[in-house]
Amino acid sequence: MKMIAKAICKITLAALLWSAVLLFSAEGLLRLLYEDAEIDGFYFGKGAWEAFEPTGLRMAPGFTGRAFRKDVFDTSIQINRFGLRQSNFETQLQYSNRVMLLGDSFTFGVGVEESESFAFLLQTVLNERGWGVINVGQPAFGVTQETALALHLAPLVKPNAIVLHMFLGEDGSDFKDDYLQNYKKIDIRHGYKLRKSRPLPIAPLDYLRTHSYVWRKIGFKLLAHNTKKIMAQFREDAENNPHQVVRNTLDSLDELSDYCRGNSILFGVVIIAEKDVPHALSTILKDHLNTRQISYLDLNEKNFDADNYFESDIHWNSNGHRKAVSYIAPFILKLIQEPTASTNH
Repeated sequence: MKMIAKAICKITLAALLWSAVLLFSAEGLLRLLYEDAEIDGFYFGKGAWEAFEPTGLRMAPGFTGRAFRKDVFDTSIQINRFGLRQSNFETQLQYSNRVMLLGDSFTFGVGVEESESFAFLLQTVLNERGWGVINVGQPAFGVTQETALALHLAPLVKPNAIVLHMFLGEDGSDFKDDYLQNYKKIDIRHGYKLRKSRPLPIAPLDYLRTHSYVWRKIGFKLLAHNTKKIMAQFREDAENNPHQVVRNTLDSLDELSDYCRGNSILFGVVIIAEKDVPHALSTILKDHLNTRQISYLDLNEKNFDADNYFESDIHWNSNGHRKAVSYIAPFILKLIQEPTASTNH
């Protein structure tokens, strides 16, 4: 029996040793093949996020890094002390009139330098007319979070106008499930996003979850598989029951619109041009905007084509941002010059 026990111990130790060797080898290989910012598909890498009560999370104030996707884009990212990607925030705040831009990664400018984003390019047009441009776009935010962020920042920014940029496709889960509540179920550890419901939320395991390339790569594969299922279900729901799908977004949109009207703030909506437009949701949204007499601009009607997008990414390239500003700038100018007129296009 002792000999059998010793043999079992030796086999177990050998198995553990070889497992450790394989894991360390896999870790080393992944670190040679991948950048930190791409290993889990979230573009930004270590330290990009922080917990933030109003919206669940936000870009971490003071973060300096890159937005990276292999063979697609590699751009610098600097986040100011307010958690925003705007290097001249204080300067823009000094203008007597200010327009606050809400939105997700398109407004944030994922894939392009800050100076190439439509939010930055708008400054050239609006500054000379006495308007500052405040960009509060945050990657992966939905309308529920964008509304919460607007209400949080309004006392600081004191906007005279707010323009909400809505992306109907990839942010579609916000229509059904409410990003704001989902993101409040996320923990931030070492600048990375983790689920609060994760098993064994203890410091050593959390360190592995956030620093091990093997762990993060496996997690990304599982997430990508789950995301495909979610988006497929979203597309099906959008066709079969679009009014139910869009309910949370319209509720938040009304909350923001009512806040603006109650505080004499001009309000408009820009619908972001995308490769695959969910037409049923688009129709419901525009009907709702017309009913509420909210001015809007639908960029899906402006002939954005392949030259305006990265080849293997949903985001606009620099051409797309330049084209976007050529439509958004006149829309905002009309909004602020003729606040009582309908400016729907």
